[in-house]
Amino acid sequence: MKRHGLVIALLLLLAINAFVLAGVALNRSGTPEATIMLTEREQPLAYNYRHDENTGVSLRLNWNKHNGEWDWFDNDKLTELGFDDNFLNFAEHRDRYYRALPIKTYVVLEYEGRAWEAYREDQLEEIAKLPTQVAKGKMEQDAADRRKKELEVSLRLASRLFAVDVGADAAALRNRYPETEHYLITPGQVRAVVNWVSNKDNEKSEPKLSGRIDQILTETIHVPRQHHTILEKLPSDERLYAGNHYYNNDGKKRVHYQVRLNFGQRYEPWVESIEELQDLF
Repeated sequence: MKRHGLVIALLLLLAINAFVLAGVALNRSGTPEATIMLTEREQPLAYNYRHDENTGVSLRLNWNKHNGEWDWFDNDKLTELGFDDNFLNFAEHRDRYYRALPIKTYVVLEYEGRAWEAYREDQLEEIAKLPTQVAKGKMEQDAADRRKKELEVSLRLASRLFAVDVGADAAALRNRYPETEHYLITPGQVRAVVNWVSNKDNEKSEPKLSGRIDQILTETIHVPRQHHTILEKLPSDERLYAGNHYYNNDGKKRVHYQVRLNFGQRYEPWVESIEELQDLF
């Protein structure tokens, strides 16, 4: 009886592996849907990487969440994704937003585009205002110096990949964003949320409905063994990590490599190549 159960378990495992491999083959068939060159800023090693346990090395698709709010993810976009009118009527059903399950859709990630430029301008504007803040007594000089360093490090090391749109139809999104070297389309998970914000007079908080991107479903990307060498020799104190790098201000952090990333028929990525960079950033 135990042997019979073992055979069934083995057959089930083989079936699952065959299914996964078939999906990989389908994704990589034909011409890639998109090919893009990203750096360590956008493709750092995954959190669980260990030099002595690197039989399974992965990179993490690091997109810049900034403040976690997207003005374009409004009621119209939620309706487009299939959230019904009753769900959108938060005046009567606002408690439902906290219980609602996320839905799967596609997310558009823009690389070195308008979103990055807007982010960069905000950082530079804040740096420019720091001397005035000190002169007016609103900030101590030491605090201003620390903040300037944090902002400068962020400009040098933070990801330049930003979410700019979502949609249920990947082909329609590609028609809207045809530049495959600047726009990635990949599966993601989103939900509707309610935030309570103050009105203009700051006297009363009012509910504001918006969409939120919970996660990119292809964030972890396996690295083939032939590309491990560059990653294995990275000094741990120089590596970049996913997220904004406001506090990586010890001067040791730098960008070590760039990755040629392909996205296939199922909009799932794979690593084509990794090239070492020599102090270019």
